Amino acid sequence: MSGANGWTLTTGDDADHALLIVRRLSSPPSSDVVALETDRPPLEVLRPGGDPFPEVEAAARIGGRWVLATAQVTGELAATVVWLVDGGQAREIARVPRAGVDSRPALHLARRTDGHAAGLVVDGQSDGDQPGLSRWIVSVDLESGAVGDPEPLAPADLSDRAVGPCKGDDPGWQVDLPYLGPVMIHVGPKYQAGVQTPLARMRLSRERACVERLVGSVEPYATVVPDALVRSPRTPASLPRDARAIDVALFSARMRYSLRCSAR
Repeated sequence: MSGANGWTLTTGDDADHALLIVRRLSSPPSSDVVALETDRPPLEVLRPGGDPFPEVEAAARIGGRWVLATAQVTGELAATVVWLVDGGQAREIARVPRAGVDSRPALHLARRTDGHAAGLVVDGQSDGDQPGLSRWIVSVDLESGAVGDPEPLAPADLSDRAVGPCKGDDPGWQVDLPYLGPVMIHVGPKYQAGVQTPLARMRLSRERACVERLVGSVEPYATVVPDALVRSPRTPASLPRDARAIDVALFSARMRYSLRCSAR
């Protein structure tokens, strides 16, 4: 989630870890990074030498550690710099050159499902097999810092495949992305609503796409929460491992509700 004053809060897979990124609109832009953990005081994350970070473009928690992707320092060749955070210190593990400085598409950090690699995901020109934009990924090994070659992952609009709920063992890259298609929520026999500004945790591979989790809002400015959400279970029910379901967090009338949904 983001604030209007230049801050972003990124959460990990569990409820105990989060990362607060404060962007400073200086020239050049810089970022302060603070690691948050349950029952521990906030911990400022620093570069070697204590210098501020360049602009942080993406962050993700991978294999129990925070990974950051930033712009390069002023005066260096255009690149995305990948940092691995250990406690209050960050070290550079990889540098991926960029072709130009005028156009910087939105960058997303993906995690490979085995937890050993990060992926830099951007939308760019088609790979030739599909019209329109393609979603490309560059892998970065978190131990060696080895950088893979750019690979087309999927069309940006996922128009070549069906998208459904994930199973626990579906392979691929986990990445949080705005979901471009319509999302409808049905609760009980009568209530249904369109989800606004959905953000999905997706699992992508060259052949498949599925959704693990989804965050969005329904009737966000209402003064009364829809009765169907009030009566729904606050804790999602457990399902068998091979079941296909999506954990959904809905915000309505300044309240948050957790659902576990299956495809209709």
